Amino acid sequence: ELHEECINDAHVLTDTAFPYWLDESKRVTPQMHLDKNEGANNTGATRLRYILKETMGADGAFDRRREELAVIQKCSTTAVSDDQVVQSYKDECDPAKDDNWMLQYLELGKLAYVFGSNLFVHGALTSTNVGTVPEKKKRFAKVKAWVRALNSWAQSEVHAFRTDPYSGKTTNNRKGFGLMDYGVPGGNKGATVVYNHFLCNGNGAHLPRDVQQFLISNKITTVVTGHQPHGDCPCVMRTGLITVITADTSYSHMGAKSWWGVDNRGGTCVSEVLLYPDGSSEVHGVLADSTKIAYKLGGGEGDKFVGRQLSNGCWVKAKTQGPNAEYILCLGEGFKLTVSRATEAEMLALKLSDFMQKVDEVHPQAVSWVLILACAAAAAAIAYTHLDGERYVAEASLWVKRFL
Repeated sequence: ELHEECINDAHVLTDTAFPYWLDESKRVTPQMHLDKNEGANNTGATRLRYILKETMGADGAFDRRREELAVIQKCSTTAVSDDQVVQSYKDECDPAKDDNWMLQYLELGKLAYVFGSNLFVHGALTSTNVGTVPEKKKRFAKVKAWVRALNSWAQSEVHAFRTDPYSGKTTNNRKGFGLMDYGVPGGNKGATVVYNHFLCNGNGAHLPRDVQQFLISNKITTVVTGHQPHGDCPCVMRTGLITVITADTSYSHMGAKSWWGVDNRGGTCVSEVLLYPDGSSEVHGVLADSTKIAYKLGGGEGDKFVGRQLSNGCWVKAKTQGPNAEYILCLGEGFKLTVSRATEAEMLALKLSDFMQKVDEVHPQAVSWVLILACAAAAAAIAYTHLDGERYVAEASLWVKRFL
């Protein structure tokens, strides 16, 4: 899009079909951007500012890159020209450049990754995207085969871009379009693990039953994601046997400033999520008000409350550290988070009715009985094939008893 031919293309300037992922009423064309900024010329710098603001939601990134380059080059920001900023964006993904670090990053990157019983994705798993790969009709039942196919498809898209980065302009004919589409709102008809999330109107949401079953059948117990910021500590959500950890805290302290300007993070807030081979995990860190948190999930020492949802909709997000530890309770509504605290004694006094119980949760007992019945049926079939009469009945009964 920063290629000279694309910048000067009259159709691209006025094409109201782009950016296609935004509602038509909210789309801004390059020409509209020029008209709003009277006196602006149709240059690479103006187009880049347009791309960042109107198609990526990254208004201000142009000048932040200028500050970054000034730090790297050890000079003042006034010594960094607009053309240098534009060139830095072009170079990072230009196949012809040696320092195309963004292109190299994409070539090494993965859309999903399995570590033991943990599955990493950027956004979320939904009934629409789980087990699916663009351009493939079949839905994968095995998580490792799915992840391999998904990552292989992504790499083929990056390779296509590398071979021809300029043709197609802003249309779906450009190389690598499939992967670009996979990362925008509504991309790939909604079947994307990048641009989905585990929230409903800003509050945590339980996993659909079919997603639970997919994960359980593949021995996945924890899904780790980012994408949607949720306060100053990770949001943990437990549905049946599955734990979801969303650890994006990029808006942990709204209005907080760093040395370069407003970053909304603050200088104290940080959390670390540790994952272990046995399926357990541990989270520790510091909240925006400097309160320390620490808790474990899963295994024999996992906290019994973190990740549970109360009947009033609040999620138990974390547990503070120290002798007078408290639980952090949070209710999301849009971009607003209402946070409160409860002592351990108060939590222990709660009844089962004080917690949210999803009708469609897949519980350990249900899974166990499914496995028992499946194994018993298989055993009975084997016995029926090789035995007859009373011996068949006796052998089949013995196999059922073994599984029970």
